[in-house]
Amino acid sequence: MVQRRGQPQFRASVLAAYRNRCAVTKCSVVEVLEAAHIAPYNGEQTNDPRNGLLLRADIHLLFDLNLIGINPKTMKIVLSEKVKMSKLYQSYDDQSLRLPDKPHEHCRPYVKCLELRWDRFCKTNGIAGGPVS
Repeated sequence: MVQRRGQPQFRASVLAAYRNRCAVTKCSVVEVLEAAHIAPYNGEQTNDPRNGLLLRADIHLLFDLNLIGINPKTMKIVLSEKVKMSKLYQSYDDQSLRLPDKPHEHCRPYVKCLELRWDRFCKTNGIAGGPVS
């Protein structure tokens, strides 16, 4: 597996910001937690921890596939209809995203990145409104 430049530092920063707990599931098994990019990786400049969320591996995959979204206005998790059908994930729908604590405010997600990601989630899932919902 090829490692992206700056990935170890990005992961360490995001792990610290979220205190080793998934922002969705609260899972604390570090081995299955991944530093997910909100705006897609596009070189080292996108490895800013404010462009990251700490997600359990399966949640990260669903996020990357636009099957899980985050409403930037409410900071709530929204599941696609496909994922809502799964009992494994139903409990996360409309749950608040767990954000970094005050000592790591400089690591809170960039709203603009969340808005762009939300717009993509809405388009992929046929949801009207985009970032202003």
